[in-house]
Amino acid sequence: MLFQDVSESVGALVPILSSVMKYSLAVGFTMYLTLVVYFVLTMKEKDYLKRYALFAWCHMCLLFFALPGHLLNLTTMHGLIW
Repeated sequence: MLFQDVSESVGALVPILSSVMKYSLAVGFTMYLTLVVYFVLTMKEKDYLKRYALFAWCHMCLLFFALPGHLLNLTTMHGLIW
């Protein structure tokens, strides 16, 4: 796979980036959960509705923009478009 080739070449140059790229899914999920916990812990009583609305809009933007891009990349890498 292309990502493994990039990971191996970068890993030779900078060893810590190799481990971050190897476990990028776990790193991203941990960062996401950390930010969700931070979001909940910093809530103030007067702005619940506004903050949850912004939280929902962020997730809807991810759903409508990032997911189709990800699926397009997957189909391109598997050769289903060609």
